[in-house]
Amino acid sequence: MAPFVPLPPLEGFQEDVKTQALQVLNGTAGANRGVLTLPTGAGKTRTAVECLVEWRLAGETRRIILWIAQSDELCEQAVQAFKEVWTDLGHRKEQIRQNLVIARFWGPGRSTPVDPDIVVASIQKLHAVVQREGSDEQEELAALCERLGAVVVDEAHRVSAQSYDDVLRFMRIDLGRRESSIPIIGLTATPFRSNDEETRGLADRFHGNLIAPRSLGALDDTVMALRRMEVLSEPEHEVIDYGGREFDLEHDPRFVEPSDSFGDLHPEFLLELGQDEHRNRALLDRLLELPPDTPTLFFGCTVQHAEAMAVLLRRAGRSAEAVTSGTRSAIRRALIEQFRERRLSVLCNFGVLTTGFDAPKVEALVVGRPTTSRVLYEQMIGRGMRGPKFGGTPTCTVIDVHDNIRFRGRLAYTMYSDYWTSSCGG
Repeated sequence: MAPFVPLPPLEGFQEDVKTQALQVLNGTAGANRGVLTLPTGAGKTRTAVECLVEWRLAGETRRIILWIAQSDELCEQAVQAFKEVWTDLGHRKEQIRQNLVIARFWGPGRSTPVDPDIVVASIQKLHAVVQREGSDEQEELAALCERLGAVVVDEAHRVSAQSYDDVLRFMRIDLGRRESSIPIIGLTATPFRSNDEETRGLADRFHGNLIAPRSLGALDDTVMALRRMEVLSEPEHEVIDYGGREFDLEHDPRFVEPSDSFGDLHPEFLLELGQDEHRNRALLDRLLELPPDTPTLFFGCTVQHAEAMAVLLRRAGRSAEAVTSGTRSAIRRALIEQFRERRLSVLCNFGVLTTGFDAPKVEALVVGRPTTSRVLYEQMIGRGMRGPKFGGTPTCTVIDVHDNIRFRGRLAYTMYSDYWTSSCGG
């Protein structure tokens, strides 16, 4: 058994956020919702779990906390956070002797939890149960909901999806109405959406209550303040200019209508871009210029692009693997662990490492897929933003690609001129 390692105390800005979140959990109907936001790498999950555990211990009745997440990785991250906080609390407070029963409810083959304290569930699993009218699983979930004390929605910017409405209404929570006896806290590093209407929609679902560290000043100043504290790393930005051909998305009928979940560039265009030999050579050359022992994440245009880049890197003598939505969960966990232990130099992926991925020592990020979504872009670069104080790195190299695309809009990385500590071309 691994020896117990005490958790470091929460930083002042985390205590600030925790205090605000406790007010939400203890609020009356109409004043018991809020979105807790901290930049990726600043300990959002740890802060939320500390708050929930303290709130639950202070209550007179044993109520269930339901934590809803978007992916297996996010679910597992939440479970581990609850275990670590509860174990740490048990060593600090002699009176904490009871067990904390944490139920995992995601993936295939898991039955509805019975008599848990915490339920960590994927939205996909919950929605599947809610859709099975009259099933035993649905009846068991309904019984569990009778003891529901609080709900947490991780990656809360996705809460406008129909699956969340269906699940929460089954639990007698209507996000379209202001009053509900069950408190709800959303978690996100990106509370501001791609347009004002979407931002207002998210805010309305949580009573317009943004839980952010007031002690760090205005929200726009948070990242810079956390960098000065070495909570976040200093990103060093590069742009590869490979002199590629022009893509005219405005007049190509194949790419007129975006169909990505972020309202982003068309998948058919990303497929074509990921097959561009000249572009891929420029990406591979830049990856090989990084020192072989640099922990690097590569974000591909498609599944095939991520897998192909991993093959090219291995042929060049680098330790590299690819993870995608089609990678079996056990293999994905094993590869992530190898990367975390620095036995893999480059981890290539498409669509699975934007959230719920915890490897603090990421030193380089290569964004090989263009995006117009600030939310998606922040999630990608956020994987390398953890600073020395939280076990990360002082700096992180962020490499984008200049693609010659004619379209209405802007690529997300061009919106961050004030964010980078330094920037240079390829």
